[in-house]
Formats: sequence, C-alpha cells, structure tokens
Amino acid sequence: MMYFGVLLIGILGALLFLFRPRGMMYSLYATAIAQFLVPFIGLLIRGLQMDPVDMRPGVFGIIILNTFFAMLFLVSATLFRIAAKAEKK
Repeated sequence: MMYFGVLLIGILGALLFLFRPRGMMYSLYATAIAQFLVPFIGLLIRGLQMDPVDMRPGVFGIIILNTFFAMLFLVSATLFRIAAKAEKK
C-alpha cells in the first residue's frame, strides 16, 4: 500500500506543476525520498520479524531494491533540472 503512496506523490506532483520541468524536478525528488523511506517505515510498523529459514530477499534486499528505484527517480529529477536550466535561457 505504501508503494501506491509513492506513485500518488509522483502523479499529484506532475499534475500540480502542470508537467513543467522545474515542477517535475521537485516532484521526482519528493518521489525518490518517499521511495527510499518505504522500507524503513515498514520496519517501524512491522518490526524486525525475520525467519532464518525464509528464502525471500530479506530486509537488506528490500532496502537495496528500493534504493535502486529511488536512484532512478533521482536521475530523472536531475535530467528535469537540466531541462529547467535550458528552458530559462
């Protein structure tokens, strides 16, 4: 459910800023922060309940995966930042 919140931040930010490069930059930075915080919020809510026999990626794997997707949002935000600077000129 928290991942829907991440998408909602991105969609609402894009609509709020009317898809302009500077606004999209801020929207994607907020989305990246939200994406990065999801597993830590999950840990706070659920606690560290790990089963040693469990073969799922585990807490560390989930944090790495979320960090990867947050980095993609950061790269996109950086590209929109470059586009916003070019739009000013």
